Amino acid sequence: MEKITYKEQLLATFNAQVLPESNLIRDDKNLFTFSPIQDELTNFKLETKGVFYKEQTCFRQVYPANLINPLATPCQPLISLFSFQKIDFTEIINTFISAFLSKFIQRNDIYVIIPDIPTIQQQFSTITDHIIPIEKKKLHCNIPLDGEHYYIKICVKYYDGLVTLMNFVLVNYLQRKFSQLDSVFFPLRLDMIKENMKSIYESRNYHNCYQKIYEIVQNHELTHFYVSQFEALSTLINKIGKSSSHKHGYVLKKLAREIFLESDCNDVPLNTLLETYPQMKDELTKLYSDYSANIDRAIHRIQKSKVGLSAKYAYETLGLPYKLYQSKIDNNYKIPELPSNFAYYRDASKNIYKNPIESYK
Repeated sequence: MEKITYKEQLLATFNAQVLPESNLIRDDKNLFTFSPIQDELTNFKLETKGVFYKEQTCFRQVYPANLINPLATPCQPLISLFSFQKIDFTEIINTFISAFLSKFIQRNDIYVIIPDIPTIQQQFSTITDHIIPIEKKKLHCNIPLDGEHYYIKICVKYYDGLVTLMNFVLVNYLQRKFSQLDSVFFPLRLDMIKENMKSIYESRNYHNCYQKIYEIVQNHELTHFYVSQFEALSTLINKIGKSSSHKHGYVLKKLAREIFLESDCNDVPLNTLLETYPQMKDELTKLYSDYSANIDRAIHRIQKSKVGLSAKYAYETLGLPYKLYQSKIDNNYKIPELPSNFAYYRDASKNIYKNPIESYK
């Protein structure tokens, strides 16, 4: 099914010019494009005139967060709006909320998280009373440009959680009404909310794959993990080809090994999962055979060792993941718990933002 996009609405709303998509695979200090801004820094320095629109497929490592976060995925399409000249940022953000987002979301469910800078608070008080000011250092953004940069987050109250749909960045903010502007919009999240789904891969563009995997594993969090990993692998294999032990090819191998690890730990047969993604069957079956042989050798060496080998040594030297060290070598070994401070969970009973403004005070 054709993916939903919001291109025409955003172009019309902002009278924006289109920037070309950057290559996902890079040859500079970064292996992949992880943010739409990466190839637009020169435009900020030149203060190029106009509002610009850019669609960009991005990749970044997120495991193991995608085991528990229904919004986390290694590879996803993002949309950015840029103003390389200084602009009235409240006007742009208000337009995004009132002329675009309000077509899909009830205005009363939209919240704006801002740094607790008095001038910014004053400016946004004219837009909405759903303002959540927090300590400015928590919203400081690192961009390789001169000046101080701050996030403005557009969020939606959803199943008593808070889902960020758009991150604006005030670039080179100078305590005034005007600033250059960077942003990242998450279209998969808006799809999820529009369709009243509980995670991004339950929406109709991915629903078929999601359901097939869920029928196998009977666990929504694990289903989200598998779909997010397989979708990322599918995209990268098309760009890179086969896995290897170097650079881009190693990232393919790493993504695959994360799938293998969770499959082994959860007793999920890989060949059953690959029935949903048959285009990757040959490549991943070979990788799994190599992976399993390495794991078996590592476990055998540890069990035969006369000196107890630590989990750190087993992982860093022998390549045995901590989860397998715990299950195969030492059941008493404690693995650090994953972060649990997400603003939105698929399980609504874990969400706490019945009143987002009060929750942040």
